[in-house]
Amino acid sequence: MLRLPSHFLALIVLACPLALADKISTLDYIESIAPPQMMTGVGNSHLQITTDVLEAQAFIDQGVSLLHDFWWFESYRSFLQASTLDPNSPMPHWGLYMAGSEMANLSKERKRLTNDGVAC
Repeated sequence: MLRLPSHFLALIVLACPLALADKISTLDYIESIAPPQMMTGVGNSHLQITTDVLEAQAFIDQGVSLLHDFWWFESYRSFLQASTLDPNSPMPHWGLYMAGSEMANLSKERKRLTNDGVAC
């Protein structure tokens, strides 16, 4: 018989109501947490964009690397930070689309929990 540690079971019990709650969307959650930081060891991608803001370029490069790492959530956050740093640059918005289209839970309108998607 498979015996799960009690802390694992407690995590499941606590996580299911959170997964079923439709009060906070992923976008709301992203806006509620601290801005992303520059990371090391995620790749060395470079996609030159038209910007005078060097930090925006760095977040674009990080976002592209994170796309290649299949880390959609953090990639989205990097592109969002780039768009905040340089709101006139179109490429951060391309990145938001690329990362957002891969995030299964980006919008509650696009993906519903099961009865619609999560079996808890």
